[in-house]
Amino acid sequence: MKPSRASIWVEVVLALSLITIITIVLNAGVFWLILKRGEEERRTDLAVALIDGMAAQLEVAARSSEGVGGLRPAEVLEAYTDSSIAFDELFIITANNRPVCVAAGSAPEVLDAGLRVALFGRKSDARVQGSVWGNRSVQVTAPVTVRGVSSAALRATLPLAAPSVYGSPSGFTLAHT
Repeated sequence: MKPSRASIWVEVVLALSLITIITIVLNAGVFWLILKRGEEERRTDLAVALIDGMAAQLEVAARSSEGVGGLRPAEVLEAYTDSSIAFDELFIITANNRPVCVAAGSAPEVLDAGLRVALFGRKSDARVQGSVWGNRSVQVTAPVTVRGVSSAALRATLPLAAPSVYGSPSGFTLAHT
């Protein structure tokens, strides 16, 4: 029995429809990954700027006997932990792996690559951690220099998750860009 001409056209149309739907789904997935990557890059840049600013503030506090605005280095970190910024880690550590101040999380037992770059290379270091599908965070380490000598490193780890509240300032920015 020969298939009718109409049934062949139905099969062709169904096959093309299936290919079109698969292409749309795959393109949406790729587009989502590109947007997520771009958002992570923006959040990483903001985290680096924040930590570099904190390191500069700590350098001024370390030079001054009264700190910054009357705050000593430990109080500077505590002021940030009291803000709306969610830190997974926030601490200052010396080159001999002695914690100066731990405001959030815990200091590592050994110096990792990021801490070595900040302490001995005198450069900031930023690393994104976690899987593409899971919880991701950015770990930023910056040197804290006093009178030109790198004396400690500031480490902060911030989540890269999108804000959970739509009405928050960052949520508004993300939703309307």
